[in-house]
Amino acid sequence: MRDCGITVLRNIGDYDPPWLGDGEVKGAAADVVLMRPNGGTPFKIFVDRKTRYVVKAEYAGKNPMLGTPVHEELYLEDFRKGGLVLPNRSIVVQDGEQFLRIETTSFSWAPIPMDKFRKSG
Repeated sequence: MRDCGITVLRNIGDYDPPWLGDGEVKGAAADVVLMRPNGGTPFKIFVDRKTRYVVKAEYAGKNPMLGTPVHEELYLEDFRKGGLVLPNRSIVVQDGEQFLRIETTSFSWAPIPMDKFRKSG
């Protein structure tokens, strides 16, 4: 699975995303935007018009078992608010067939103990 989530969208200055048109994801209206990371392969994201969350990404992927190229879609669903708003379900579809489904059952942040870090200098 290609990393097209938070890490790719971290450096907003790396993108000049053109709007491609209207789309729909599972019955909801979406804006389709083309992302072109520096030195990377372009991919599409679908932004829900109501929530403004990225709910889908489409890109050229690779089947990890066969090594063959596939058209991959990543669906991000069941957004919940805690300290962060995160999708609690991710579904990967390869060439129209569900390949992977991930559900988060719990998520928490815990402070990292200071003795885990050594200060330089």
